[in-house]
Amino acid sequence: MTSLPKSGLFLACIMLLSGCYTHNLQTARTTPKGKMEISSGGSLYFIERNPNSFPVISYAPMFRYGVADRFDIGITTGLNMMLTVDGKLQFVGTQETPYAMSIGLATGVTAALGGYFFQASVPLVASYFHEDNFAISLHSRPVFSSFTEDLVGAGPISYLQTGLGFRFGRTFRFTLEGSVMTPFENTATNPVPVLSMGISYPL
Repeated sequence: MTSLPKSGLFLACIMLLSGCYTHNLQTARTTPKGKMEISSGGSLYFIERNPNSFPVISYAPMFRYGVADRFDIGITTGLNMMLTVDGKLQFVGTQETPYAMSIGLATGVTAALGGYFFQASVPLVASYFHEDNFAISLHSRPVFSSFTEDLVGAGPISYLQTGLGFRFGRTFRFTLEGSVMTPFENTATNPVPVLSMGISYPL
């Protein structure tokens, strides 16, 4: 098994922890059938590399489309972000109820350092809405990674991300979110706190 210099391994860890996306920035409600939503969001987090910590910024424009009642799809890509496609199914609540829950499936891929990153995650989101201009969301998603041996010469970096988000606004929406990415056993990094924010607008 080949190995990379420490700088190469560090870069690979950054790209993996960037993941399918480093933020949720969504409520559990899906985009209404036949409607579209555009949004943009970014995250700030720190990768520990003894004896220092390194700040990392990820940024991505996002697009969502309502395929059916309670089901939409999205596309995300950007700085330190994989090209990601995801689908979200709302299984509790409607567009009118003050509560909702959804589950999704996201897959992402990127090429770097002579190999490929593949990731899949299953986001679960629960939201409470107050008069449609304020929402609180809890989200959790396990992220599973795989990549070629040539890339880092180490095992996959997979993690569980959990967080809390606050959305403000009825039409033009602003979201502030905090989360933690906790690596699964036998991975090479510590839990990573993430601060994210974004804006969205339905078309």
